[in-house]
Amino acid sequence: MLGVCTKDSRGHVNLLHLLQGPLASARKAALRLLFPPVCAVCGAAISSADGLLLCRDCLAKVRPVPSPVCSICGKPLGASFSNGHRCGDCILKPPLYERCISLFSFEGPVRELLHRIKYKDDGYALRSMSALVGAYLPADLKIDLILPVPLHAKRLRERGYNQCVRLAKSIFAGIPISYDGLKRSVYTQPQTSLERRQRLVNLKGAFEVCLSPEFAQKRLLLLDDVLTTGATITECVLALWKAGFRRVTVLTIARTLRPT
Repeated sequence: MLGVCTKDSRGHVNLLHLLQGPLASARKAALRLLFPPVCAVCGAAISSADGLLLCRDCLAKVRPVPSPVCSICGKPLGASFSNGHRCGDCILKPPLYERCISLFSFEGPVRELLHRIKYKDDGYALRSMSALVGAYLPADLKIDLILPVPLHAKRLRERGYNQCVRLAKSIFAGIPISYDGLKRSVYTQPQTSLERRQRLVNLKGAFEVCLSPEFAQKRLLLLDDVLTTGATITECVLALWKAGFRRVTVLTIARTLRPT
């Protein structure tokens, strides 16, 4: 389709603007010819570079967190429950956040995409993951400000980027992001080899809040890539709570699910 016909200040038709539509279409077609779209996980050829960037086989292996889930912590409840119920843990000891949403089980293609984003800064995997998240985000999610879970400055220098910031910018275009409202002020050992209790001790007091008080009544979204034991989000939300920020929703792209 041709671009919109416009005229300059002297009334002459702007031919370049007129051809923008066809030129853009031709450029996209040439790129598809030179660089055929492939699956962001397995590399198999796919029919289009638009959408989720996953082949049918990999898409079929994406496992959303199964419903029903706890209305507070987002943990799967089992088939005998229905949505809207709270789990026993949240009844006995309600968490400080308003709600935790986890979209996918941390396995298969989702695990591969998140690892490529985290350890390889893979932009193609980021595009695929962002599209996948966009397809599964709850329609009732309301956000005023996004807080990506921070890295300590030393680890940020080593890696060169924070994958949670990458995800926030790609998924939530147009929504404000705070890059330094939550800081990791204590350098800790990696969490991957630690049990839940060890993780809580390892992270105790590790986060510092630097948000302006004007955000105290705003709806904050704490964004992390994976929920394993919940130790990281627990400490982040505790720091926010102590600083007077109580309207916190947690979103994790994936969570580790216990075998059923």
